[in-house]
Amino acid sequence: MKKWIVFYNKHTNNELARMTIEGTFPDEIQATKDLLASDEGIKTSDIYILIK
Repeated sequence: MKKWIVFYNKHTNNELARMTIEGTFPDEIQATKDLLASDEGIKTSDIYILIK
């Protein structure tokens, strides 16, 4: 079973995105948080991740 990195908005607990751990490169999680924050109009600190 694949493991997923799931990104959430900490204020609404809405899922913003998900990606598999397999093939993830260094700094990809932070880069994804930066892009999601920009798209959603929130701070990167407003995004948390869970591994599922």
